[in-house]
Amino acid sequence: MIVLPTEIELATTTSSVLADTAFLMTELDADEAPAGPGWLHAAVGFQAALGGRLVLSMQKGIAIQAAADMLCTEPNDPEAGAQAAGAVLELANVLTSVVIARVFGGDAKWQFGIPERLDECPLATANQLSYSATLRNDAAQRVRVLLLLGKGANA
Repeated sequence: MIVLPTEIELATTTSSVLADTAFLMTELDADEAPAGPGWLHAAVGFQAALGGRLVLSMQKGIAIQAAADMLCTEPNDPEAGAQAAGAVLELANVLTSVVIARVFGGDAKWQFGIPERLDECPLATANQLSYSATLRNDAAQRVRVLLLLGKGANA
């Protein structure tokens, strides 16, 4: 059975994964500001009852913080900046597995691809279902998650 997520469920799931994986504390942000310059984007395509793609977009500052936390260093460490895009890729990978299990059920058959870095956040087409949530940390740095389902979503 497919259980399509609400904005709050997608935000709660994302917030939980960010806290558990990268020690980032975030909350739902009512501002659906588009991800633009200064953001890092990663996508993971998947096949299940519906094909799809999950896109995780993070402002560079919070991506550096995530990398620093994952590396057990400080955000001003040059290595944290160098690994920020890699942190977004890894977090997208973890988040995709959690979201897929919640949407399609733990017993469903599914597979997902390798995370890929994107230059910009994609837009849903008329043939796709789109679910999104924006979160922010206490420094007002934003994270956006976009779940695309349907024809062409995993391409």
